[in-house]
Amino acid sequence: MIFNNLKHIGFDEGFIDFFRNCYKDSYNIIQTLGFKTDKITIRKGVKQGCPMSPLLFDVAIDPLLRIVHAKHHDDGVCDTCIQAYADDIILISKSSQGLDNMLCTLESFCDYSCLKINAAKCGIYTYILDNNRRVSTDTIFHIFGQEIPKIQLLSLKEYLGAPIARSHVVKMVHSNALIQEITNKINLIDGSPLRLNQKLDAVRRFIIPSLDYELTCNNCRMNDLNAINKLIRKMINSHLNVNSTPIAAFHVDWKDGGLGLQDLTERAKALYIKAFMELNYWSNSRTKSLFKKFTIDERNFRRIQKNDDNSIFMKWNLNSLRQGTQSLCIKAIKALRKLNIQLKKSDDNFSLVDLSSTTNYDKIDDTHKLLLSLKRMFNERWKLKLTSLPLKGHTFHTTIKSPYSSFFLSPAVTKANDEIVKFAVNARCNNLPTGEVVAHGDVTPQCIICHQGLDNLKHRLNCCNVRKSEYKIRHNYVVEDIIKAIDDVHQQHFLFHRSKTIRFNGLNNLEDDNKRLMPDIWFIDHTNNVLNIIEVSVPYGCISERNGGVSTLDLTIEEKRMKYAHLCEDCENKSNMKVQFYPIIVSSLGAIPKQTLSALKRLLKNNMSKVKYYAHEISFSAIRGSARIYWNTGKFNNNSVDNNVGRNNNAYHDHNGSENDDTDDNTDHGNDADNNIMTLGTQSSPVEIQDDTSSQ
Repeated sequence: MIFNNLKHIGFDEGFIDFFRNCYKDSYNIIQTLGFKTDKITIRKGVKQGCPMSPLLFDVAIDPLLRIVHAKHHDDGVCDTCIQAYADDIILISKSSQGLDNMLCTLESFCDYSCLKINAAKCGIYTYILDNNRRVSTDTIFHIFGQEIPKIQLLSLKEYLGAPIARSHVVKMVHSNALIQEITNKINLIDGSPLRLNQKLDAVRRFIIPSLDYELTCNNCRMNDLNAINKLIRKMINSHLNVNSTPIAAFHVDWKDGGLGLQDLTERAKALYIKAFMELNYWSNSRTKSLFKKFTIDERNFRRIQKNDDNSIFMKWNLNSLRQGTQSLCIKAIKALRKLNIQLKKSDDNFSLVDLSSTTNYDKIDDTHKLLLSLKRMFNERWKLKLTSLPLKGHTFHTTIKSPYSSFFLSPAVTKANDEIVKFAVNARCNNLPTGEVVAHGDVTPQCIICHQGLDNLKHRLNCCNVRKSEYKIRHNYVVEDIIKAIDDVHQQHFLFHRSKTIRFNGLNNLEDDNKRLMPDIWFIDHTNNVLNIIEVSVPYGCISERNGGVSTLDLTIEEKRMKYAHLCEDCENKSNMKVQFYPIIVSSLGAIPKQTLSALKRLLKNNMSKVKYYAHEISFSAIRGSARIYWNTGKFNNNSVDNNVGRNNNAYHDHNGSENDDTDDNTDHGNDADNNIMTLGTQSSPVEIQDDTSSQ
């Protein structure tokens, strides 16, 4: 039968012979531990486990669909009388007699094809409308002489993993079991020894997607989804040893510095909209027309006029919306209302308008793009909420649209040291217990080290005079990463000059101001006759208080350009070399601005794999150095610093390091702290400083 159907559909004889040979004299053998059965010849059906079996079964069942559509076109609803997913079939009829006729056709097909139907596993819904209320009928249906079990309107039947039920309360029974299963999974992740980025990845892969099918086909209580959101946030906060991470930081995409966990209530509403639009775009014309009829019937039942150009839903006037059951159409309308999004329809095309923003307008010609469009809208809203928090969100202005700055939070699990990652997240969210945070909005106390500035994170990481030697160490390791990158890409033995005035044969009579300048790195590429000048800085990343709306990173880059512009011009005029200037600016919390990436691309000959790798290195170096500075608070004695903290050079392994800031461009940035090691401890005691210079 299968081979005849393949030929009838129009497959080539060679293709059909291939399958005929696959099934000729085919057999199975069952093998267990220490036991193997004899050959079991396959005489009927398709091979179990064969990837082609579903296709062949569809070929076998296809004639049934064609016959029922041809014979019972008038018995169905809006040209639709049968739907199938593999061997799971639904018959739809507008009358009892029509359904009886379809069952007779089904029996004839099964007799011809040697298929069997288990009536006990079937179910039937029958009802009539009485004063706009569904009322069950007493009609009994049979197939092959067996009575088909009747499903009451207030009971539930599961089809393809989704509950079919009239009552919203009955559907909740199905979703409650899934909610409990998800809760158990979260608790397992919470109790596991996974690192932070691994736990985030587990939530993204195993928790959020597992709800999608249920949210698309069924209703979950928003309170239950909010409870799962809270449970996930509690798990992450517990891992971070804090309880004050802003909610927006959880839901901002990791490429913008957030943790990248989608809000489940938002995702549920997005899936309601997606399900509605998918049925409008369905490739099967019968299914598409059936759903359009349901939508029109819904509008007529609720007495909705189609005359409101400002409506959130296809010009429907929703001001006098009549109450009724939760159909897919109504769920989409309510989701649009709560999300403050407008759905417009022109011919067969849809477009989404974010009513909370005048700039977002996405035309949807493919439902696969819908969730991405909605996700972008949600992310923009969360970013706005996060960056508007003066205490908790001020550092995120510099991480937005900078995936290199937060690579350690990406779904691609890295081996970044968990203590450093936790420090980065807590520092960016200003969760660390500085005087500013502990004061709870009262007057911020002074720094306990220098007694000159307010004890906030910016002061500790960048502005404390006593910590200048610490800042230099952090700065030097960023410099070393850059030198390592140049050596790796160029494969030449350049002579690097660190924090030295520019002097070489052929360069004479620089102006006095230029003679005194000491770039962090300069070297000569004799092959291309180029003098390369690199200036590194590790400032605190936020919006400048003096230049409102401008990032401190962008300001630092501009200051460096202005400072060295005259030197570059002077060197070029008084030598036969071309001069290239590279400002490498990274924030003390690892944010890398676009101009730094542009400089790295030029410096590394547009080798994007190397640019990506060393951008990660530089970002993580700055974070490691800042972690060292923060953890060394309290170890300052008589303005001295414990320098017995070093680093591992590879950002993709356990990182424990130190770098430093360029607090003084005319100071020799030495390497006295190069030969030291940091050993990380537990979460409660994040760092243990050990003198390990003897092992060097």
